[in-house]
Amino acid sequence: MTFKTKKAARDAGLKTKSEWMKRDYKTGRSQMIPVRQAKPVIVKNEEFFSFDNCEEIISRTEGKKRGLVLRDGVVHVRIAHADFGKSVEYKLYRRSDFRLTQ
Repeated sequence: MTFKTKKAARDAGLKTKSEWMKRDYKTGRSQMIPVRQAKPVIVKNEEFFSFDNCEEIISRTEGKKRGLVLRDGVVHVRIAHADFGKSVEYKLYRRSDFRLTQ
């Protein structure tokens, strides 16, 4: 795929890494990140990725709700913040950094 403009890339459904990492409140889509081996499409020196080259990022708590456990030695990809009457920070990991509980 090649695109002459960033608008054309976005119109085709591609987004930058930072755009994928934002939660989409309109559709309910959770935050995503390009998979480790993803090959970006370069448009005017900016990397774009397709949905098929991305994976969800989730917290350890969300993983536990899904019956997953975090693999040993993985590093978080982002720190999120929430306000539940007090400010809370929590780490987000790639979905592929989890495995099914045994």
